[in-house]
Amino acid sequence: MQKVIGLKTDSNPLSYSQTTAMLVIDAHGNPSQAEIARMLHLQPATVVTVIDELEKLNLVVRRTQANNRRTYQIQLTSSGENQAVEIKKQTKLVENFLKTQLTKQEYREFSSLIEKLSQGLEKNLSNASEVIKPEGGEK
Repeated sequence: MQKVIGLKTDSNPLSYSQTTAMLVIDAHGNPSQAEIARMLHLQPATVVTVIDELEKLNLVVRRTQANNRRTYQIQLTSSGENQAVEIKKQTKLVENFLKTQLTKQEYREFSSLIEKLSQGLEKNLSNASEVIKPEGGEK
């Protein structure tokens, strides 16, 4: 659910890209910029821009690796860790809201569809040279 829902609130003024980058950094403990780009299916230059923005907000810091000074590991600051906690709380609130609005069956179907879409995007975006073509449903 966190991959799909961008949570922009007063307590989380971050963009969708910033929010997902924060969650990836939190979940994977100091990944490199290249790893973040791979996990989010973004171009490395895009991730550099996102990390620059998060750095200006004092949510992350870049650390050079001892064995490779050209590669940066991205680490959450204490403010970044607090923001990641807030993002996860907001995500849980959205999930709970959905559960109150949908029957158990509808929620399972919704979750299944979101997962299917997410997997399809991952598959197709990892092979960016291919054009995404409808395999069924409406064209």
